[in-house]
Amino acid sequence: MIRKIFLASALVASSAFATWDLFPVLANHKGQAKVAAALQTYEYMRHDFGVFGTAASARYTVIPKLELALDVPYRIMTQDNGREENIDGLGNIGLSSRYQFLSSMNAFVDMFIPVGDESYNEKGAWGFNVGAQYSVEFSQMLNFGSELGINFETKGDDHEAPVSVFGAAEIDFRLSPQFTPYFGTNLAVGIGAFKHYEFLTSLGGGEVYIEPYFGGTYDINHHVSLDVSASFGNWINADNKPSVITTASLALLFNF
Repeated sequence: MIRKIFLASALVASSAFATWDLFPVLANHKGQAKVAAALQTYEYMRHDFGVFGTAASARYTVIPKLELALDVPYRIMTQDNGREENIDGLGNIGLSSRYQFLSSMNAFVDMFIPVGDESYNEKGAWGFNVGAQYSVEFSQMLNFGSELGINFETKGDDHEAPVSVFGAAEIDFRLSPQFTPYFGTNLAVGIGAFKHYEFLTSLGGGEVYIEPYFGGTYDINHHVSLDVSASFGNWINADNKPSVITTASLALLFNF
């Protein structure tokens, strides 16, 4: 399934993807495209933010076991306590690569190019994810996928360089040839400056973000699938002030 949330800076900031999914790469010379829309609500102290965004993405296996991907997010609207703000436009473009070096393990590298609108993207801050994935197919009906990695940014105009470790685990249940429900959890822990969403940056490390999610994919035919999901993220900073991100996402996937 397509991942909606980026943990720590790039992972939470948009509906781009850290890695396309947690499972083996596509077969050689196979590809997939996605058009997605996501509605997020974000609660922190006296603020209640609402964000509506879209993304267009594509991935393709260029040689056996090497998958490359591109993601272009675009934010349509942001509201603060019901009032529309001028925080929208193009997000940072994501480039991703995954290499399947064992039948059950992938290595991945993601890069986020700082070309997004400066109303919510820090000018000059490049983002990176580096990590590995492990997956296993227990049966034709049950798949497990997981990953562990590190996320970091270069210093941008605000002279902060967020760093965090992150992980994820997901279980897929193929209930029929067309329908696959799934559930999982994302987790991030700050180990330096920790940028959470676009509005907050904390220092010192130890901040924790945990995000359970669930959804389902329905294969309309061999070429088109529909993916619907929801997630409920909770972040606690060093002052133990919780914030909550709720996300509802809808995506169409096209196989080629």
